[in-house]
Amino acid sequence: MADVAADACRKAEGKTTSVISPLALEAVRRIDALFEIERTINGESAERRRAVRHNQRSIGDPKASSIGSSSGTVRSERWP
Repeated sequence: MADVAADACRKAEGKTTSVISPLALEAVRRIDALFEIERTINGESAERRRAVRHNQRSIGDPKASSIGSSSGTVRSERWP
């Protein structure tokens, strides 16, 4: 929240706001996709949650596999 307040102050003073890293933005989008899956199965039994997660991984759901694929992206972007 401090960065949001700092951006608001910069904007009020007529300065440019900070640039969001495309890599960080993609990571947040992927994490948000996983939370979307978790919200849909919240309150279900442990067996049901496990089955849903397993099924989404096995059918190649991009939301379910997004974190695993992002680790390679992060490594390639950060370490040349």
